Amino acid sequence: ALAHPFGIIFVLLMAVCPYLSWLKTDTATFWKHFRWPAISAAVLSVPLMAIWYFKLLPILQRVGSPSVLEPEWLVIFYSIVGNIAAALAITSAIYLFVEASRKRMRAKGESALAALGNIFMKARIQSGGYITHLGIGITVIGLIGSSLYVDESRPTLPNVPGSQINVGGYDLIFQGIDNAELPNGDTETWANFDIYWEGEKLGTAKPGKTFFFRQQQEQRHADVVVEFFRDVFLVFDGVQDDRVVLTVKINPLISWVWFGFGVMCLGATWSMWPRREPEVAQLKAVPAPAPSRKKK
Repeated sequence: ALAHPFGIIFVLLMAVCPYLSWLKTDTATFWKHFRWPAISAAVLSVPLMAIWYFKLLPILQRVGSPSVLEPEWLVIFYSIVGNIAAALAITSAIYLFVEASRKRMRAKGESALAALGNIFMKARIQSGGYITHLGIGITVIGLIGSSLYVDESRPTLPNVPGSQINVGGYDLIFQGIDNAELPNGDTETWANFDIYWEGEKLGTAKPGKTFFFRQQQEQRHADVVVEFFRDVFLVFDGVQDDRVVLTVKINPLISWVWFGFGVMCLGATWSMWPRREPEVAQLKAVPAPAPSRKKK
């Protein structure tokens, strides 16, 4: 329960701190530099709020809060403030690149593209930090969806090919069960499903399980259909009373978490990448000419 508020505070501080001066910050100076990231964050928050309202809020209204310690109104509060903080982190990182390029253009007389390229190449710690901040903002957006709006259910449907069930707006059409016995005596079983959303086929999922004969143990294998806004995880739990039993988990924005994490790793790697030191020319010693001997 404490992770959400502390995480939001951390992201807000991360977005604001680059605009604070050492020891003392004048309000007018701070606002002069911070107003453009703030205005840009307000603009970016509009589509983020639209995604939350149309994609995530219906899940909360259908399944309720994921934790008894966080009522629905608190989940909504975390979502709104968290998206604003993430938008501020993203726009702040972009603005820092823009402002650094402008300063270099004025000081060196370079073009915008050359100035930005030199910032990347000659100030790797600085540019790597900005990229990492950008990745953190994207990751926060994904974490809001994937941690607060998970839709998990355990539906059943008849063990008849063509059987259909709707879970979270997705139509799961059962195509049958396949079995295979391995040479070592182990048995593999998997169920085949076609996944549809509003009549459009998104893909095929084949969750299964393996029964290890020697150990007399069973291992389940989940399958996932990946989308831009949501991932659908399917686990085949078996057949009971001639009905196929599934565990279905719909994780919103989980792809955003992975993408943001990749951007963070890219920024961290770039900031630590060693710079190529210029080669120092080796000067060869030239022997001094022998003194001439003149006859007197």
